[in-house]
Amino acid sequence: MSFLDLTKMLNKSMMDDYVSVSKSRNPVFLSKDKLSFDQLTYLLGQYTLFTKNIVHFLYAAKNTARMAKWKAVDAELTRNLGEELGTETDCITHNNMLILGIKETAGADFSQVIQESATRTFIESMSRIMRTNNAAYVSGAAYAMESSAIPELRIVIELVKILAVMKSSVLSPRLQKFFDGHLNVWEEAHESYLKEACTPYVKSNEEEKDFEQGFRDVMKTMDAWWIGLRKEAI
Repeated sequence: MSFLDLTKMLNKSMMDDYVSVSKSRNPVFLSKDKLSFDQLTYLLGQYTLFTKNIVHFLYAAKNTARMAKWKAVDAELTRNLGEELGTETDCITHNNMLILGIKETAGADFSQVIQESATRTFIESMSRIMRTNNAAYVSGAAYAMESSAIPELRIVIELVKILAVMKSSVLSPRLQKFFDGHLNVWEEAHESYLKEACTPYVKSNEEEKDFEQGFRDVMKTMDAWWIGLRKEAI
């Protein structure tokens, strides 16, 4: 199997086999019409902790790639990390865009959100995955995070819109820019550029297996998180 075929297979499996990125199976999305304002703010507040920690996950993955001398992967993750920290958004981090945008839209302040059990487990698991000293495995994990971003954000934007309606509001310009940028520009580029960067390095059967395992471990971790979030909120 070529590396391109491997990524195609994994992206198909992501949509077919995992609940977190599927509108028809994500447990929170399936409950969206029954969620109260407090439940929605709880869920979205916990989600902002993921966006906050993405920079730590990318930094760890970048370090593993650098140690393995996977220079193209190192360079792409560094570029990606810069975007998360504001190189394309006037030095405002993507996490701050989301937090400020939700406050402008619905009045919910997520600047001091505390990790609850499901999110704590999720972040600890993701951190362990991204710090693994195996470049192929970590690259697969980072690729899962990027390729899952658009379908996951399509779920999140619907939850935010419901929250806005509850406050007789619409998405603020800042929040609309956050979602437009991720859904139409940044995440598609992150997935494409990282796939291109990994291509020269993931060659052997063992490297392909490690890449796939990293990908699937992230997706399993994300599924467990969304399932846990729904239990905590409801």
